[in-house]
Amino acid sequence: MVTRFAIREVELRRASLCSAIPQVGDGVVVPVAPTGRAKVSFMDESKIEIVTTFLKAFGRQDVESAMSHVAPDVEWHYHVGTRPVIGSENVRKVLNKLGQHQLDSRWRTIRWAEAGNTLMIEAVEDYLNPKNHRAQVPYMGAYDFDADNLITAWRDYFDLDLLMKSDRGEPMDVWVQALIDAEPK
Repeated sequence: MVTRFAIREVELRRASLCSAIPQVGDGVVVPVAPTGRAKVSFMDESKIEIVTTFLKAFGRQDVESAMSHVAPDVEWHYHVGTRPVIGSENVRKVLNKLGQHQLDSRWRTIRWAEAGNTLMIEAVEDYLNPKNHRAQVPYMGAYDFDADNLITAWRDYFDLDLLMKSDRGEPMDVWVQALIDAEPK
């Protein structure tokens, strides 16, 4: 697993035979370049940074910037259990339409974990709708990445009934509100 911090450049020295296959982070193997240095360009941004950048761009209604992090053949389950959106052009259309309803969108990540090419986050979806109701709902998401760190698949897990209740401006039950008010860990 890669640590939470982005790895910008890894300097490798050939001090011993063991340096031929150095370990970076928690198990990421980087081959030694002939010069004794290896640049890890595919890791310039961590997966959590990419998703955070993506969600912030969407939150400010900048769908084009958000889409720069999405692979052309992406598959998005915008609510697990409903038909997925396939392809970046279709994702762009849905995000543009969703953005008309989700004004002042703020995502707050509580926890996240990364394994291989997958990032999972626990967060709070938080937006202002056109009726001036602040909608908030606990959220889990799984994001898969390709070698270029583009999002190839993403699955959103949330309770649609809770989201609709919050969207109507109805108060949340105390146990749900506790999840919404959780501090990042």
